[in-house]
Amino acid sequence: MYYEKTVAEFQKILNIPESAEVNLWFEDDLFCQTNMWFCLYLLSGNKNIKIFRVFPAISENEDHWKGFSRSSNEELEKSLQSRVKLEEKDIELGVNLWKAYQNQDKNSLTLLSETQSKCFNLLKEIIEAYFNTFPENKTSTNPEVYVKKLMDDGLKDFKQIFEKFQQKFGMYGYGDLQVKKMYDKVLKQ
Repeated sequence: MYYEKTVAEFQKILNIPESAEVNLWFEDDLFCQTNMWFCLYLLSGNKNIKIFRVFPAISENEDHWKGFSRSSNEELEKSLQSRVKLEEKDIELGVNLWKAYQNQDKNSLTLLSETQSKCFNLLKEIIEAYFNTFPENKTSTNPEVYVKKLMDDGLKDFKQIFEKFQQKFGMYGYGDLQVKKMYDKVLKQ
């Protein structure tokens, strides 16, 4: 099932024709960013394609972490029209971020998070969020610890836990299945 649905998509990325234009529609949260880094890693072998980053159109008073989810057709069109072309240094940054992430190389990720790029928003915050997921972090900044605390405080309804999680930890970009996995793990303890 995984191979059929996922690996086949990777093969499509690897087979993008030379001189093609690729628009990466990714939000700024950790989940989207790590997937974008991986896509850049896959795309980096084809030097003749043009790669663009499409950002969600988010106003100042909106929750930044909602990304494209609340976008109207007009806002999606605006996002596409204001896309940003990735230069070679941006692609290289994405590849290096992927390699460091893949190896859980905190030192490299910390150094890379200092890099300024118009294609990577909130990089420092995202790297910090990633570090918060490590098991050695036993504070409520760890998503799993937070879910456990909610449950220890008497909240048992998954829907309510997921809503609180989204409000506090939108920067992770976790969907209900990812949070449910944490919830189920706490239930088994």
